[in-house]
Amino acid sequence: VEAGFDQGLLGDGMLPRFGWSSFKTVLEELVKEVAIEEAGEKISVFLGPAGSGKTTSVLKIAAGVLLPKRVKPMVVKFGDPDGRDNAWLKSQCKKMKLKFKAISDIKKLEKTLSKRRKNPILVDTPSLSSLKDQDLRRLLDMSKRQEGVKVRLVIDASMDPRNICALASCIP
Repeated sequence: VEAGFDQGLLGDGMLPRFGWSSFKTVLEELVKEVAIEEAGEKISVFLGPAGSGKTTSVLKIAAGVLLPKRVKPMVVKFGDPDGRDNAWLKSQCKKMKLKFKAISDIKKLEKTLSKRRKNPILVDTPSLSSLKDQDLRRLLDMSKRQEGVKVRLVIDASMDPRNICALASCIP
């Protein structure tokens, strides 16, 4: 919506077909799906292609856009410790007075995520093309076996629907 979503794309017949009464209903449903308020959800791992908005999503959520104001999540940047986003993401977290941790090893990430926490953890990952296959498998496996872990697929609005379907089929 912030990027200028054209409400006309939904068309007159689209809203009722999906049980929506208005564009506002569509937005409420989307925010409900993205918001991290589900009972027991403590960890969200953001996966997606390069430039899809993973880091932006993490920061928007961490800034309180989709979290209750009293909740202060920890932000974890997984992947290359010298990655271009690390220093910037760390500085943004510092401005928001949030804990930040950069982790490059999947075993250390699993250990961090397995500890009991009061507040959520938001995990920003490298692009899917940069993520090692074995790390991706372990992240997906972790979401299946560890309660409170949810993998969130972030996609670019201009992405080809066939590619979206291919990516979504990999994510539980």
